[in-house]
Amino acid sequence: MKFSPINIEQQEFNKALRGYDVQEVKTYLENVASELGVLIDENTKLKQELARAQRKNEEFQKIEKSLQTTLLSAQENSSKALEEAQRKTSEMLNDAHIKADQLVSDARKESAYLTRQVTELREEKNLLIARLKAIVETQAKVLGIGVKNFGQSGNNKTGSGDDINIDEIVEKLL
Repeated sequence: MKFSPINIEQQEFNKALRGYDVQEVKTYLENVASELGVLIDENTKLKQELARAQRKNEEFQKIEKSLQTTLLSAQENSSKALEEAQRKTSEMLNDAHIKADQLVSDARKESAYLTRQVTELREEKNLLIARLKAIVETQAKVLGIGVKNFGQSGNNKTGSGDDINIDEIVEKLL
């Protein structure tokens, strides 16, 4: 038999000759029924709260799983991004080293080329100076003028008394 407040209030007892006071039993049963009603209401509320808490717990567990999945995904993505960044950095460094080596090689080649050019120009200058000196000497001889050459003091004088300094003439021509 299941007890409910209404069953308890409506419970009838057989009357005996020397039985309990009917009014006192009824009052007691009313009190028990009232208290049982309060307990049943409280139990119903607690069951509802438990059901809500269980639903919230399930939601929180779903959220937790979702957060864990998201966190794992974010960790994987950040690891992949970091690896990709490291790979690109390595490639960029390798490219930079190759370019730097190429630039140094090109600069060395250019330096060697310029050094050869300067040497050739110096040789051409010296050759030109020698030619100019030869031309001036030849012209001086044709004109019959004495020549001072390379620091000589005029020992090669012709009879005219006019001396020219080849180095001064060449300097003036340059």
